[in-house]
Amino acid sequence: MSFNQVDRNIIRGGPGSSSELNYDIYAELLCNMAIEATQPQNQARKEGAFTIGIFGSWGSGKTSLMARMRSDFEQLGTRSAKKYKTVWFNAWKYDDKLDIKNAIIQTILSQICEDTSINAEERKNITKAALTYSVCAFKLAGILARGYVNAQTAGFVNTQAIAKQLEMLVNPDENPHLINPYQFINNFENVFKNAVQSYVGNDGRLMIFIDDLDRCLPENALSVLECLKLHLDQSNCIFVIGLDKRIIEQAVGQRYPKELGITGREYIEKIIHLNFFLSDKDRDEVKDRLLQGSLTAQYSNDEKIWGMISKATNSNIRKMQQFITAFYMIQEIVKKHNSTIADKLAQPRLTDDRSILEKKKIDWNTDDKYKFCKIILLQLNFPEFYDRLANNHQLMDQIYTAWQNEGGTDDSIDNLIKSTNKNPIFAQFLENRNLIDFIVTYYNDGKITNSDDWKAIQKLSQSVTYM
Repeated sequence: MSFNQVDRNIIRGGPGSSSELNYDIYAELLCNMAIEATQPQNQARKEGAFTIGIFGSWGSGKTSLMARMRSDFEQLGTRSAKKYKTVWFNAWKYDDKLDIKNAIIQTILSQICEDTSINAEERKNITKAALTYSVCAFKLAGILARGYVNAQTAGFVNTQAIAKQLEMLVNPDENPHLINPYQFINNFENVFKNAVQSYVGNDGRLMIFIDDLDRCLPENALSVLECLKLHLDQSNCIFVIGLDKRIIEQAVGQRYPKELGITGREYIEKIIHLNFFLSDKDRDEVKDRLLQGSLTAQYSNDEKIWGMISKATNSNIRKMQQFITAFYMIQEIVKKHNSTIADKLAQPRLTDDRSILEKKKIDWNTDDKYKFCKIILLQLNFPEFYDRLANNHQLMDQIYTAWQNEGGTDDSIDNLIKSTNKNPIFAQFLENRNLIDFIVTYYNDGKITNSDDWKAIQKLSQSVTYM
C-alpha cells in the first residue's frame, strides 16, 4: 500500500493541513492582535511584553498552531521595514536542569548574539550579561560548578569558552556584579530589555514561543511563568505559551495553601494577557479529515468502529491517530497470520491438526474486528485497566453487570461511579467516567467470551502499542 500525505501525518502524529484546522486563520488573527497590542502609544512610554496563552489538552494541536504563528510572524518581517524575529524554547527539554529560568534566558540571548547585524561590542556585552546571569543564579543557589554552568547555557557558548570566561566572572575585581549578585538579578530586566532592543530595534518585535510547558514538573512550569513576569516583562517581546491550563492551575494549588486564597485562574490571569483555547474537534470534523487517507479505508463506513474510537478518545486528534496506526498494523499482521495458516493447510502432507489450525484463523470480517478495536482503544487510552484485563478478562462483564443492577441507563453510570464500596474489584476505575461509559456503551460489540480469545488478542495488541 502506498501512503498519501494524510496517511503520513497520521503515522507521524502530525496535524494535517493547517487550513483544515483553521490554524491559518487563528495564526493570522493572533499575530495581528499581538502586534497591535504592543504598539507603543509614544516612544517615551512603552507597555512592555505581551503574553498569549494557547490552551488545550494533550494532542489538541497547540504546537502546530504555534508553529504556524511562527511562520506567519517571520513572513510579516519580510514584508515590513520593522524587524520581526522569533525564538523557540522547548521547556520540556530543560525540565531536568538545575534552573529552567536560566535556560530560557540563555536560549534567547544566544540567538540575539548570533545576529551579526549587532555591533561586536554590543554582542560582547550581551554575552557577558548572559554569563553573569548564570553565575549569579548559581551563586545565589549556593552552586558554582562548571558542570552546572555548562548544562545551563543551553548551547549559548561552548564548554571551553565558558571555562575561560568563568575565571573572569568569579573575580569581583573584573566583574563587580559578582560582589552583589542580588543587585544584578534585580536589574537584569533592563539588561534584557536593552539586548532585545539591539536585536529588533525600537519598533520591532521578538516573538518567543514556549512549548510543552505543561509537560514539565509543576514547580519548573511556574518558574518559567514567573521569569517572564519578573525578569523579561519590560522588553519588546511577545511570549506565546502552549499549555494545558488545568495543569498549571493544579501546580498553583500544590504550591500555595488554600488559606492564602491564590487560585490557579487568578495566577494565570496576572501573567497571560490574551487567552486562546484549542478545544478537541467534534467527531465528524476529525473523522472526515482522517478518512482522506488510505489507512482507514477498510472501515471508512463502519459507524460502529468510528463510534468506539470517538467515545474512547473524546475525538482527540492525536489519540485517534495513534489508534488508526495501531489498528492498521494489526490488520496487516492478521493478513500475514492467516496467509501463513492457509499455506500450512494447503500442504499435501499436513502434520499439524487441521482443526486446531482452523481455529487459529482470525476473521476480520466478523466480530474479531471489533474485539481488536475495543482492546487497542483500551490499551491506548486506559492502560491501567488494560493491564488488569490480563489477570481478569471478565472485568468488563463485571462492570456491565453492576451497571445493569443500577438500572442500565445513562444516569446509572453516575450511580455506579458512586458505588465503590459495593464493587471493590473494580473500584479504582469507577472515577473514570469516560472508561465506564465506553465499556457499557460498546459491551456487546467485540465481546471477549473466554481466556483463549483474550490471549490471542492480547498477544497481537501488545505487538503494536506502547506498554
